[in-house]
Amino acid sequence: EVFTALFDNNINMIIKPKAIVLSELFFKDEINENKVIFFGNGSSKFQPMMTHANASFLDVVFDAKNLAELALIEYRNSCFSNIIYSEPNYFKDFFLT
Repeated sequence: EVFTALFDNNINMIIKPKAIVLSELFFKDEINENKVIFFGNGSSKFQPMMTHANASFLDVVFDAKNLAELALIEYRNSCFSNIIYSEPNYFKDFFLT
């Protein structure tokens, strides 16, 4: 299971972020019509399953240091969130054992 989302080349959201169980059928419709680039931690798990000619995989590492640059850009553009109205995205329900 990985967290995923799908965006077009203009960074418009096609599929909202969600947790999925990987299978070769996921993104079937999108990959038949478009070239799709997969990257991130979960892409290495998906690469052996996805052999379609329109699929490309980037070996890119993302970690907290990447967020600093994005945060600085938002700060310089005075793009702030009101934390009173912000809430985290919980992709999965919480279960107590």
